[in-house]
Amino acid sequence: MGDKGLTVLGTNYWRSYALFNAGVRREQEGDLESAEKLYVEALKRDPRNRGARLNLGALLLAGNDHDRQRGIEQVKRAREESSQGMTVEADPIYYASSVRLAATLYNEKKEQEALNVATDLLKRINEKLAEMDRLPQLGRKMGKFFDTLRGIGILQIALTANVANRLTQRYLAYLQKQMRNASLEKTLKTIRPGLAIMVVGLRAFNGDKGAIAEMEADPTLDCTTPSAVQQYNLACTYSIAAETTGEAGYLDRALSHFAFAQRLQPRHRTVVEADESLRYVRKERGQRFDEIIEHYKPKPRAAASPEVPGTGQPQVPMAPVPAITATPA
Repeated sequence: MGDKGLTVLGTNYWRSYALFNAGVRREQEGDLESAEKLYVEALKRDPRNRGARLNLGALLLAGNDHDRQRGIEQVKRAREESSQGMTVEADPIYYASSVRLAATLYNEKKEQEALNVATDLLKRINEKLAEMDRLPQLGRKMGKFFDTLRGIGILQIALTANVANRLTQRYLAYLQKQMRNASLEKTLKTIRPGLAIMVVGLRAFNGDKGAIAEMEADPTLDCTTPSAVQQYNLACTYSIAAETTGEAGYLDRALSHFAFAQRLQPRHRTVVEADESLRYVRKERGQRFDEIIEHYKPKPRAAASPEVPGTGQPQVPMAPVPAITATPA
């Protein structure tokens, strides 16, 4: 069936891997329908192809409620299969699927489950970093990969903690400690803006009325950066601050950043309406909020699709998502 001695992303069957790679190329080109078909074919050739399973699940996650639940199952399966028998070299699918799963559980309002996945991810990464300290050669090869993932894990904890109200105080202290960790300075450099904004959101939720002023005065934070994620996080932070401080002006800023984020990368109504961080601005400025969603709503896609192997259920073309492409160099 396969090529003995060569196993990549769970498969040693070259046809399955070739179909997976073709799917990645189609996804990068924006041809999501073809990408889905290729991922499905890759899995038909070899169900052990975890790269194809994760990317297929990621596409499903951007769909309706039914599709998202199927997508969650695909991502969970990719994560579980990749975690079995992990060596010191590690399986990138485990890390990528953990981040994807934590983000999805957060959007599904399963905050504790999301935090569990994110903290387990950090635990695994820290264990691998400790192993690399004992194996300098491996450290030189994998260090940057794990440092980046550790930063992503910390960012994911910040994201989930923003809505896990009963856990905000606990994780606020944890995140502030990580931001002061000198050994993580390079790791957090690229994600610091997003992390700092979410930490401000946590502080605001806990009644810190000076958090927003500090953020706006921070010379290292540019609130005009054309990043959909950063603008969306700013909208959430200002919405939280408006509720906890009673400052009506924060509602205007929340709407401004939300509109900017939607213009850059429209999110589906079901996603933004489920986000508890935006609850207050939705409540207080509902008409304007709805106008923004309607104005920047994603264009509908065709409904043709193949079936996920073993489910008998059709897939629906989804919005583009980052794809797994290869093992770390």
